[in-house]
Amino acid sequence: MDGSERVLHPEQTRDLTARLAQHLRSPDPRIANLHLGRAGALCGTVEIRNRMGDFTGPRPFVADLSDGFVGRLPEGPERRNPASVADYRAMERATALFAANCTH
Repeated sequence: MDGSERVLHPEQTRDLTARLAQHLRSPDPRIANLHLGRAGALCGTVEIRNRMGDFTGPRPFVADLSDGFVGRLPEGPERRNPASVADYRAMERATALFAANCTH
């Protein structure tokens, strides 16, 4: 965390970190630039480790803690070849939530 987690209660910060770690299958996600979105979701960036153990670079994410949803903005290859229908729906939801909350 870069200090931006002050927008959350400590319990919410732990919940967000745990959800991102589980969703992204990374034990130690680096979360930065947290802020509350216009429609109530959380916006920020997250960086995770790849299979080689290197951090991959920050990518935008959005989270709706009221129902436990977290998602990174999908990149081209992910969008073109989703692993399942559920993954495709999650990418679409993340994109819509990000647009409604995090863009200017």
